[in-house]
Amino acid sequence: MERRQRRCSTICGPEVSFDAVRRVKLGAEPAIVGIAARSCRLDGALRYTASAALTEALMEGAELLPVILPLTGVNQTLLLDRLDGVLLPSGTSNLPPWLYNGDGEDSAESDPARDSTTLPLIRAAVAAGLPVLGLSLGMLEMNVALGGSLHSRLRDVPGRMEHELSNVEDGPSEHVVRLTGNLARICQATAISVNSAHSQGIDQLAPHLAVEALAPDGTIEAIRVTKGSGFAIGVQWCPTEDYATRNDRLTLFRAFGDACRQWASQRERALSA
Repeated sequence: MERRQRRCSTICGPEVSFDAVRRVKLGAEPAIVGIAARSCRLDGALRYTASAALTEALMEGAELLPVILPLTGVNQTLLLDRLDGVLLPSGTSNLPPWLYNGDGEDSAESDPARDSTTLPLIRAAVAAGLPVLGLSLGMLEMNVALGGSLHSRLRDVPGRMEHELSNVEDGPSEHVVRLTGNLARICQATAISVNSAHSQGIDQLAPHLAVEALAPDGTIEAIRVTKGSGFAIGVQWCPTEDYATRNDRLTLFRAFGDACRQWASQRERALSA
C-alpha cells in the first residue's frame, strides 16, 4: 500500500502543504467542481481521497472550489445538478477488459468502486453538457464510458514506445505530444512535453470523440467530446505538476475553470427565470 501511495504522488505532482491550499482565496460564490475520489486502504480502513496537488491546481489555476465525490456508484449522478463541473483524476488502477469488450473479470489492478462511480458519472455529465476534464486514467474512463475500447497492455502492441513508469520513485519521464483542434488552441501550442505514465491506452475511439493529441508512436494522448458545445476533454498526462509555471498546463486549468463558471452562470439564470 505504501508503494501505491508513493506512485499516486509521483504521477500527480509533488506533495503540497495545507498552508499552500489555505492561501488560495476564491470569490464569494465560486463554481464548484466534483472530483471523483480514489480509493485506498490505510491502516486497514477503506478511504476515499483526492490529491492535494490537484486541489491546489483547481483552486489557484482554475479558481474553482473542489469537493470530493465518494465512490458510491451511480448515486453520484444525483449530485450533478449541484455541480458546475466534474474532474476525473489520475489513479493507479486499470480498467478491466470486461468493461469494454465483455471478456474477463476484475483483477488486483482494478478498482470496481471507482469504475461503478465514474463511468455512469461521465455518461450523465456529458449528456447534460456539464464541463468534464479527465486526467490520465480519467481520460481512459471517458473513452470506455462513451463506448470505446482499450489496449489492456500497451506494451504488447507492436511499435509502441514504453509508456509505463520505469521507476516509481523518480516518477514518469516526459515525451512530446502533437496537439490539434481545441486543445492546441487552449494550450496555445501544437507540440508540448508531457509527463504521462500508463499501462493501458485507447484502442477504438468512442463515438463522438475526436483525437486532440498523439504521442510519437501514434498512441492517443488527448480526446474531446464532439457532441454538443460543452467543455469535455481528456488528457493522458497529469498537468498538476508545474502547472503554475507551464503555460500549456495553466491554460488548460483556466479553460476548464472558465467553462465551469459559464455553466454556473447559465444554471443561475435558469433558476431565477
